[in-house]
Amino acid sequence: MNMNEQIRDEFLSNFKKINEKEEQRANRLKEVTENIDIAHLLIGYGRAAREALEAVLLLSSPLAFDTFLADCFKNSPNRSQDYAGEVRVKARIKEVHPSKVLFQLLPEKFPGMKASDLIESLKHARLYRAISALERCLEALPEHERSTGCPLPNSSLPISASKSGIKPDTSKKIRGNILLSFARDGKDIAEHLKSELEKPFGRSCKSYNVVKLSDFTSFIAENRVLNMKDILSRVDYIVPVLTDGYLQILSKRKPPEDATIDEELTPLLIQLTEDDWVHNGFRNRKIRCYKPEGVHSSGFGPFSTGSNMYIESTLIWRQKKSQSRV
Repeated sequence: MNMNEQIRDEFLSNFKKINEKEEQRANRLKEVTENIDIAHLLIGYGRAAREALEAVLLLSSPLAFDTFLADCFKNSPNRSQDYAGEVRVKARIKEVHPSKVLFQLLPEKFPGMKASDLIESLKHARLYRAISALERCLEALPEHERSTGCPLPNSSLPISASKSGIKPDTSKKIRGNILLSFARDGKDIAEHLKSELEKPFGRSCKSYNVVKLSDFTSFIAENRVLNMKDILSRVDYIVPVLTDGYLQILSKRKPPEDATIDEELTPLLIQLTEDDWVHNGFRNRKIRCYKPEGVHSSGFGPFSTGSNMYIESTLIWRQKKSQSRV
């Protein structure tokens, strides 16, 4: 065996070992994510997972990405080319990398898809750097978020024709449905409110069903605006926890960079509830704000507390509308 053959054999041997190691990593990650919905991975987790994947795929070879793209739609062989074509066309129109369009399309078209399916497609295309980046994102999560995956709608809610799983109670045992909205600094408060509201109380010994936006991640991913409207129409009250973090989202109308699922979906909730507030002549029908002790600001519009803030918010809104017409 000459020197060149020896070098080649060593190279191939090392290459094989590296591939085996990367495949083992991919298989381990598949086991961890087999119960995590694709929507929870790409929309939740503070967007970190999606952005990490996009950063790697942006630098991947066209051949590797095309292999990955085709494999994502392997379970719909009759329409796989249509879906792949749709991704490429929208990417050209928006002037973005196709991965950005793909990660928006997957939760909408395939809500039952799991994160492990996505990892299998990355493995098939040998995009091991993307798998490694995804692994680092998942390792940074708290254990309970990493293992539980996407929460399902509250099992105590009656199932109706609506996919949201919320409908008026007919059992006479429930006072109503409450949707909690909160930022991360209000999570503990929200959990305490939930535990208290779900306890039977009063002469009737009735309690509330309490849900949060992250209970409906997959459902909202199918059609963000339409399905969010469906959820809001089926709850009796919406209870925002007005912590400093929530007021920041309310002020900026966008979530923080490392947003949780509930923070990610809050700007849409704010927009829709404010539209409803205006449509109903500035009458607040459902919003019941909870302002923790020590929070001085009272929000804006239907998220305000107290009659003075209500009047002030109405005037501010009308002033902004009149200025936008000029």
